[in-house]
Amino acid sequence: MTKKRIALIISFSVVLFLGYVALQLYQSIGTSSDDATSAPTVVAAGVIRRQGFTDYDYGSHVLRDEDGKTLYALTSDKIDLDEYLGLTKTVRGESVSGYPLAGGPDYLNVKTIE
Repeated sequence: MTKKRIALIISFSVVLFLGYVALQLYQSIGTSSDDATSAPTVVAAGVIRRQGFTDYDYGSHVLRDEDGKTLYALTSDKIDLDEYLGLTKTVRGESVSGYPLAGGPDYLNVKTIE
């Protein structure tokens, strides 16, 4: 083998190795940024009520405090909120981005109810 050919093989190997390292770094950075953009978890307690007519147009239910003030507009892709109507419960869920709207409450996608 000539010196030129050996230098070419070594150069090619170095480029492949650096590409592999760059890919691993990119994947690890991508994973951590996904965690940073996940919706914040919210825990709140109150009485679950059905959403009535409002100026804002989101949520099937609301969570109210003991004075009747709406704390959160609620939705859930996992739980039938109607099963908890009128009950004082602690809800845990994710804050829905882009809310509140039109002076309404924060919007919560409920994941668990205790």
